[in-house]
Amino acid sequence: MKNVIYVLTVAFGVLMVWVMVTDDGSAPTTTAASAPTFNVDTSASAQDVRLEALQGLKDDGYLHKIEGQRLYVGPRWNQTTIDQKQTIAEAVFSVLYTNDESISYMPIYSGQSGEKIASFGEWGYRSD
Repeated sequence: MKNVIYVLTVAFGVLMVWVMVTDDGSAPTTTAASAPTFNVDTSASAQDVRLEALQGLKDDGYLHKIEGQRLYVGPRWNQTTIDQKQTIAEAVFSVLYTNDESISYMPIYSGQSGEKIASFGEWGYRSD
């Protein structure tokens, strides 16, 4: 089993995503016969790290706000790669899942237009 840790940083206006893997946990998984099951580190320390990283992304214009189970992205979202979007969406979903383990889906909206542009769930990140 692997534990995947995401570190999101911005340096000189460039979003950098660092992925670290350790051997003491597991990555998100799903089961075919029932609702998706996500294996997320729900500890307070992990949540604090995620919240701090997400606040940095909000401050830099990548995220606009999290409202309920919805993510609204900022104007710099379109400057990210698909892999970066996947990682950011997974980090936001982990924050939401830590607060409510019954969620299995997160819609993603433009913070400028309010239109739904993507989603994240058992399939990962998906553009609409």
